[in-house]
Amino acid sequence: MSMDPERLTFHPGDVIFRQDDPGECAYFIEEGSVEIVRDADGRTLKLGIMEKRRLLGEIALIDRGVRSGTATAKTNVTCLLINREHFDRYLNGLDPLMRMIIGTLIKYVRTNNEMLQR
Repeated sequence: MSMDPERLTFHPGDVIFRQDDPGECAYFIEEGSVEIVRDADGRTLKLGIMEKRRLLGEIALIDRGVRSGTATAKTNVTCLLINREHFDRYLNGLDPLMRMIIGTLIKYVRTNNEMLQR
């Protein structure tokens, strides 16, 4: 498999991924903006707008969990797809201590996300 990430294009209103989907990839935004929302207890919480040079979906990719929210293109969006195989090759090249630190940080992020929903 090529180590070059696939380039994807989304149009306004396209769902890039949905809350609770498995996190098998991440997306690096080259152009455009993406809105992230989370449904919790019958409410829709706007988590933010992600734009150029930002990464989407990395938390679920790192911890092999599910998506924390739904990502929808607000404008035309061009992004690079970072699939599981690409990511694992990069991650496996890291020092074990760095992998542990990344895992710990992701656990903190997940915990904080859960606390914000209450």
